Amino acid sequence: MDWSVAHAELARISAPNQGLFPEHILHLHSAPIGSPSGYLALPIVSHLPIRLASREQWLVSLTEAIAECKLRGWRVLASVGLTCWEVTARISARLEAPLTLIYPPSSDEPGVIVEEATRELNLHPSLVNFIVPSSPEKLSRKEALRTRDQLAGALAQVWLPVAVRPNGYWEEVIPYGAKVDSRFASPYPEGLPIPDYRLHNPSTESAEFPWEEYLIHFTRGNYAPWPGERRADYYDDLIDGSERNNPRDEAATLAAIMKSGVLRGSDRLYRSQVPSISLTESNPIEFIRQTTFRPGLHHRTTEAFGVAIPKKTLVCLGARPVIYGSQEDYTRLLSSDRPYFQLSQPKSSDWSGENEWRLIGDLDIHSLGSEVIAIVPTRNHLNRFSDSFSGVSLPLFSESL
Repeated sequence: MDWSVAHAELARISAPNQGLFPEHILHLHSAPIGSPSGYLALPIVSHLPIRLASREQWLVSLTEAIAECKLRGWRVLASVGLTCWEVTARISARLEAPLTLIYPPSSDEPGVIVEEATRELNLHPSLVNFIVPSSPEKLSRKEALRTRDQLAGALAQVWLPVAVRPNGYWEEVIPYGAKVDSRFASPYPEGLPIPDYRLHNPSTESAEFPWEEYLIHFTRGNYAPWPGERRADYYDDLIDGSERNNPRDEAATLAAIMKSGVLRGSDRLYRSQVPSISLTESNPIEFIRQTTFRPGLHHRTTEAFGVAIPKKTLVCLGARPVIYGSQEDYTRLLSSDRPYFQLSQPKSSDWSGENEWRLIGDLDIHSLGSEVIAIVPTRNHLNRFSDSFSGVSLPLFSESL
């Protein structure tokens, strides 16, 4: 694909709704890659809740709206950077609908931006073109995203409201659009509830299990692609999901680990930046009962999914208890000990109660055979692993409180 395109002014492009937005947005310099000509349709999906789920009506309505655009020969307007825009782009690519991506104003090289989006969203180069604005002054992220929204709204010949947040930006603007087609409007999604097993009774199996002989790695869900995964693959699973759940939740993460046979180390939040696997020697029932919800991360500090492996096996592989201490303690450690350090300050952040251990690098759990036990919240969750794990699975809690 040829990225060498001369700069042009967006003011040269027809903007049916330009009177609704600040005049300056149409004078941002841009590099239109491919011609943005054609009848432009804007499916409107507001900024979505973080805890998204498959099998929701807005996904069905959005797919129907984009299918209608393709049928009529309209070019879909979308963008990147937020799920609401990227799902629109991905569905357009799946349906092979003509697509124009509008970016927030950026100082990055347009060719690099475009290549990254084409790869990550698995777009068809022959069906997509791009508008990459640049601003003469540096904008904050919030200002850049708002400018992108305004630019998309100004350029579209027709607006197609799909999932509009109550009392949000688009709800205020839509009544004044030059042409609005509301046939595809659906309720704004509420997001998934947060499961809480802290008040459940231990299962019989859990109550009798010798937890003191094991270390546990708890898995955690994410509302985005797994590390190293293309965004297109995550969005495809969100769109195609057969149940109302998060395709990258903690259960899906555990199933993927069991299927791949690899427990991967991470350096996230580790001072030494050495990829390691975090484990705990705490009793999982008590550990989960002490968890709290972290609003910034949209999940609890620990979820009730994970793997249990004999402590003696992990010690032979190099696992060690974490060294809790102060910043001064860290500076006195040997470099070989620093990957096992965790800052812990009694008056502000005391993490010593987690009883953490660490194993540096990745772990091939298939090589451990029957020593690996999958732990799940209740018996109702066991069917999630029937295709990915043939070993022992142990429910932590009973269904009853």
